Amino acid sequence: MSARSRSRATALALLLGSLFASAPARPQASTPPSPPAPADDRAEARRLFDQAVADHLAAEQGAPDREALLRRAAAGYSRALELAPDTVSALYNLGRAQEALGDLEGAARAYELAASRPGPKRIFYLERWAEHLAARGRTREACEAFEEVVLLEPRLEAPHAFLVGEYLKPGLPDAPRLLAYLWRLVAARQATRAAELAIGALEADAPAHLHAELLTAVAAGFAQLPQSATEILESPLLRRLARLRGAPSLRPGITELVRLYARPGRYEEPFVWWSEPDDSWVHERGVRRRDAFRAALRAVGDGYRQRGEVEVATACYKTAVELPGDPDPLALRDLASVYVEQRDLAALDALAARWTDPAGALFEAKNRLYMEGQLAKVLDYHRALGQIYGALAASGKTSWGTVSQPTTALFQLDRAFRVAERLDDQAAPEERARATRLDPDLTLLYARGLEATGQREKEIDVRTRAATRFEAVGDARAAAKVTSQVKID
Repeated sequence: MSARSRSRATALALLLGSLFASAPARPQASTPPSPPAPADDRAEARRLFDQAVADHLAAEQGAPDREALLRRAAAGYSRALELAPDTVSALYNLGRAQEALGDLEGAARAYELAASRPGPKRIFYLERWAEHLAARGRTREACEAFEEVVLLEPRLEAPHAFLVGEYLKPGLPDAPRLLAYLWRLVAARQATRAAELAIGALEADAPAHLHAELLTAVAAGFAQLPQSATEILESPLLRRLARLRGAPSLRPGITELVRLYARPGRYEEPFVWWSEPDDSWVHERGVRRRDAFRAALRAVGDGYRQRGEVEVATACYKTAVELPGDPDPLALRDLASVYVEQRDLAALDALAARWTDPAGALFEAKNRLYMEGQLAKVLDYHRALGQIYGALAASGKTSWGTVSQPTTALFQLDRAFRVAERLDDQAAPEERARATRLDPDLTLLYARGLEATGQREKEIDVRTRAATRFEAVGDARAAAKVTSQVKID
């Protein structure tokens, strides 16, 4: 940020007296909020804050007694904080005053505290803290703070640009940090940034031992892009990637990735490079190259499905399912959904015959993941099996079964519901406030099975529990969907 921009930001923070009333929205372990100050103390704190702002502004505007005004402003902010410790704007302004007086350590403490407090202006304070760290040469800490800014507010460009400048220095001196940030972007679904950063690292002559992981991150980013296969194929990003095929360690992976987008659904040749099972980074990142490639295949299939080109979509999903390794439960569920939409019971029957054998690969993978404690992935398998069995039961091809029979719809749908609730309950409070693992469509399918088997009370309980969770995360549409068919006797 330029000096002029920082000056404008300073004046803005000083003038926004409404910030004085902003208390933390929720506690954080590192900086627990102080109890609210008594009314009289808050009124006095407000008076001191307003006077300190006036002194501070006068000093910044070039008053002849600048230093005395800054010291008086700093004292006013400090006293206001004693009376009302939850005043984040006073903390930040105290840091500005201390910095202007040359007390860099005091300023750093104030900025860091302001940046650690949750609330509506936290991103502003966090970015200022990061800039202060960068200006003082504390680059690694600045990068950590700027990463938080990027993940909290994707629309800000300057913090990401700073990180790119640091992480893509010649020779990639901090490759571990680059890779960690890259995968954080993927997890946050900042797809374009992730793909651009990974390609930029490859263009910056990343060491050969990093090539496979960087190319995997490119595919994971591409899988999240909203563009069609044709648009991705013709994009500057893919053209940049294609120019890197001269490197022997990159050529097969790039060639196969280009083929994915160049010939959607026509995948006669195997994808050998993307089927590699032993990626050294998987335990740290949780994403294998075949996971990223499958996500890209599903995304291409989704695009063609939305346009009504079902044959291409199903070819993409089938390729994802059958890529070597554990079967892809997400693509299996997509396939089952397509067959339900098309009312193709013969294809659904064939899908069930191929993948729902209790001694087969799908059940084997699910059971292994249970033993490894990977519940999030277990959930995907229950959802796929619940979708297949449930669709067959709903069509009358088989019974709904019971919650004690693994090869039936009710068992798999019940497990999917309960595992989703368990994952919700294990999540951090802020994550629970944003999203639930429950799926409204599968909840309805489960409720339909319970109704069909005469389990009226349980049906209502399932619908109610699901609606409560959807309402808690602000998804009124899903809440209405799962309760819309409840009949009161």
